[in-house]
Amino acid sequence: MAEVTKVTIDQDECISCEACIAECEAVLEMVDDKATVKADAQDPAVLKQHSDEIIAAAEVCPCDAIQVETA
Repeated sequence: MAEVTKVTIDQDECISCEACIAECEAVLEMVDDKATVKADAQDPAVLKQHSDEIIAAAEVCPCDAIQVETA
């Protein structure tokens, strides 16, 4: 299993489909009709705990707006 160390979302690319939210609502949320990373989810422990869901969210994004860095 890859361990996520950082996740970002390109707001200009997000099309507000919410597919990523369905995969990982513990880390991602919709703000002003755009997916964003929850403020408290930037904690390394949270990213590690939800790595599989974050990776799945990035994979289902139809516009590749989610960038994931792994260790």
